[in-house]
This record gives sequence, structure tokens and C-alpha cells, in this order.
Amino acid sequence: MERRIDFSRARQMLCGRCDHRWRVDLDWIDRWEQAKETCPGCGMTCEHEDSPRVTLDSHDPALDDDRVAQFSWYHTSTQADWPTRHFDPAAVLTPETRRMMGGEQRVAAWAARQRAKALHIGTYEAAVHNMLRRIRDQADQRSQFYLYRVRLKPSVVVREGWLVDPSK
Repeated sequence: MERRIDFSRARQMLCGRCDHRWRVDLDWIDRWEQAKETCPGCGMTCEHEDSPRVTLDSHDPALDDDRVAQFSWYHTSTQADWPTRHFDPAAVLTPETRRMMGGEQRVAAWAARQRAKALHIGTYEAAVHNMLRRIRDQADQRSQFYLYRVRLKPSVVVREGWLVDPSK
């Protein structure tokens, strides 16, 4: 099932200090990121560690573990052939980088950790947002990105409960 794509939809906010929840639009989030808005519950700005953050909407039907496989999900990657069974994250490392990482044994351990990471999928909007964040905040400014539509098997096992993405 495909959900309506809406980059302008209202977002749910949650304050880390007072647990106040409220809905905002993207203009509010832009002002908040510039410290021009505060939590309506306690007045905290974006400059604090436990400041308000965008959080999940508990009424989203996709948060029902029994229905998660019914939805289309998205993933962005810099790999043109994602997913590949024989992914080698170390293949792009230069000899100098391998030396700086501590040698082949440490490179192999790092590559194993990279291959064991959980798959992160989300809405179309979340996948595009993640791609733009990586371009802005990580070393992916010159990378080619690919957007993948993901269908989960009905037998998928989903971690119980939901984690708020700490990068938001």
C-alpha cells in the first residue's frame, strides 16, 4: 500500500524536558532551528540537549507491527546495485585509509560491523530527508544517490516498540 507523499504535512513535536507534544508546520520548524521558537510547555529552545524534536505520530497506521508489511517503504543508498548479497564496504578504501584504520584486521572487523547494520527504511519523505542530511552533514556531497522502494515480506520481524531517530 502506498501512502500519499506530502513533504508539507504537519509534524509532531515532543519536548525532552517537559514531554509536551504538539503539531507544527515546516515554517515553524525552520524558525525553531534558528532559535526563534520555543516549546509551548516550558519555553525551551533548540539549543539545549533535551530540546523539542520531531517525533512519530502515534496514530500513524504504519506503526502497527501487524500492518507494517502492507506498506511501501523507501531506502536511499549510494550503492547502484543495492541490495547486493556480496556487499564489501572496504572495497572503496584506499591503501592509505586502510593503514590509518590500523591495518587489514581492523578493516575486516569494521567491514563486518558495516554489513551487520540493521536496514533503515522509512517513508518516501524520510528517505529523501535522510539523503539530503547525508549530503549536508556527511562526506556524501559528491556521491550519487539512489532511491529504492522496498516491500517487506509478510513474515518480517519488527523490533517491538519504536525508537526516535536521534539524528532528527
